[in-house]
Amino acid sequence: MLLSLPAVAGAQTPNPPAAIVEAAADCWEATGATSVDLAKLAAKGWKPAEFKDKDGKALPTPLRFFGKADSSVMVMVLPSGDKPACSVTSRVGSVADYKPLMDGLQTRLKGLEPALKTGRGGTKGAAFVGGGKIALIEPTGTETEPAARFVVGMSASEKK
Repeated sequence: MLLSLPAVAGAQTPNPPAAIVEAAADCWEATGATSVDLAKLAAKGWKPAEFKDKDGKALPTPLRFFGKADSSVMVMVLPSGDKPACSVTSRVGSVADYKPLMDGLQTRLKGLEPALKTGRGGTKGAAFVGGGKIALIEPTGTETEPAARFVVGMSASEKK
């Protein structure tokens, strides 16, 4: 299922950087050492969703999907286990939106985690480490349908 994320993002309508930043911050806040707090996501307005096959039957997956009525940003959660994680995928309006998205995300996460450390992640992404968490945001999609993917989980040193 994770391999189809770029295709999923391609089917979305674009979202402004601020909406993607807030979704990523919601994931950051909900992610803990042993689970992702689904109640925290619900409190931020995220509603459960599911992927269905062509016959309308729910596809079985360990992932949980969330969305908001006024947005096409998608939140995906691996709620518990050895590696709980929260992920955001979204189309962006244009390649030019990547810079305000990256800048806004760094500012927002520093507000949540003042000791946040940032650095390059991959060739065009950014990594964030703080509070026992590690996150990565990467541009995805295409030149004509740009998208972004954010993933947060606990750093290996915090899972001892």
